[in-house]
Amino acid sequence: MCPDQNAEIAGTFHDCHAELVAFFARQHPDADAAADLASESVLQLLRKLAAGIRPGSMRAYLFGIAKNVGMAARRQRARGPAAVDSTTLAAVAAPATRDPVAAARDLLAGLPARQREVLDLRFVAGLSYAEIAARLDIPLGTVRSRIHHAVALLRSQVSPD
Repeated sequence: MCPDQNAEIAGTFHDCHAELVAFFARQHPDADAAADLASESVLQLLRKLAAGIRPGSMRAYLFGIAKNVGMAARRQRARGPAAVDSTTLAAVAAPATRDPVAAARDLLAGLPARQREVLDLRFVAGLSYAEIAARLDIPLGTVRSRIHHAVALLRSQVSPD
């Protein structure tokens, strides 16, 4: 790797690290796991760069890797034993006493995975529609449609108060 590319990688990592950790924290309840997954994403990016891959947008490419790392972690977690603790039971039993942020997280978690993914990449990672389309390898119109339908679904589920 050349010095300019090293600087670009370092800049991308510096700019995106907190966003990557937040991206994973929304998917995984353990903060340490979120940080580990963010680091794994960066390591995979470095391996791909060392193998000669030259992405057009380092940021979009990194979040694409993060998406795949997150999916692999979710599959792994799904294979493990499901643990239900008293905190989880209390949250399910008493949704009316929860704060608005938790309610919003529940609404987002209820979205179909594809819609949740484009919302996350757009509004949290800050990727453009074109970057999302390139990263997910889907048409630009599909990105627009998924975002539109996700927002419409969320609006329909939110009460006026």
